[in-house]
Amino acid sequence: MLFVVELIVKERLLITVASYQGARQFLVHKLLLWASLLTLMVIVGGVYFYQQQVKSLRAELHASQQQVNQAELSIEALQRSGQNMFSSFDLQYDQLRAFEYRLAELEALAGNIASNKVSITGSIDDRLSSTQRQLLVRQQMLAKIPNGLPIKYRRISSKFGTRQHPISNKRHSHVGIDLRADKGVPVFATADGYVQLARSNYDRGYGNMVKLSHQMGFDTRYAHLDSVAVQYGQFVRKGELVGYCGNSGDSTASHLHYEVRFLGKALDPKPFMTWQLDNYEDIFETVGTLPWDSFQDELKLQLQPQALQLSRLVPSSMVPSSSVATFISTEK
Repeated sequence: MLFVVELIVKERLLITVASYQGARQFLVHKLLLWASLLTLMVIVGGVYFYQQQVKSLRAELHASQQQVNQAELSIEALQRSGQNMFSSFDLQYDQLRAFEYRLAELEALAGNIASNKVSITGSIDDRLSSTQRQLLVRQQMLAKIPNGLPIKYRRISSKFGTRQHPISNKRHSHVGIDLRADKGVPVFATADGYVQLARSNYDRGYGNMVKLSHQMGFDTRYAHLDSVAVQYGQFVRKGELVGYCGNSGDSTASHLHYEVRFLGKALDPKPFMTWQLDNYEDIFETVGTLPWDSFQDELKLQLQPQALQLSRLVPSSMVPSSSVATFISTEK
């Protein structure tokens, strides 16, 4: 096929198309030709512009997708951080609740709540400081005034008060309590004190006996011992060994005769034997003749330097509650 373009006149073109079937001629106006070329250029330009726009949009979409991915990673990191933060908050809250619960228990032991000395809504520091001071006083009271069991006994064979003497069969005032136990069972001091008497190899009356002198005007006596484990003038701590149960002196069977005295006057030992931190205030009514307030006031004066030092050691309310119990259990 052969195209032949001939200029016929100034404004028209003659286009001849030759083929095996013959030749065909087309007369085309020049304006139409230019319009066709212009249209073709516009189409080609539009396609190119569209391709560039698509390419640019794809690049922007890719950048936006990367930003979205980065944002998702940041959100996940924030979520993990938030979960960790809330977990930390939950842990601290649980610890605070446990500390608050333990502090309330210690306050109950110290008598702060019952006596309304410290408001339960007060600051943790104030409550902790007050509780520690109260517990320190109570701990020292229980260390210096006779309390607890002097021996592991089977039963009480004779109570405090008037009784019939097992040997003379006469009515008399029994100024102690007889605790039945086997020979050789250890006997322990029921309070800190000095050995005022340590008598051995004695087979009359109280037999082998230890007498301890304590603070606040108290003394205790441990009689009918098989043997004595302390010496005159020796200082013994509460719970330390003073002798062994026996049957010396005026005794019909192995037992411990235990006495508690205040300013020389014999007291019923039973309330002192059951006295401990859990029932600390009960003895104030059971043995109401003693000046318990004076005892505590005296100890508070003695313990002022320790209480001041303790308050300096605990400046923050977030101190674990175990530190209170540890201090109270180890301080002497």
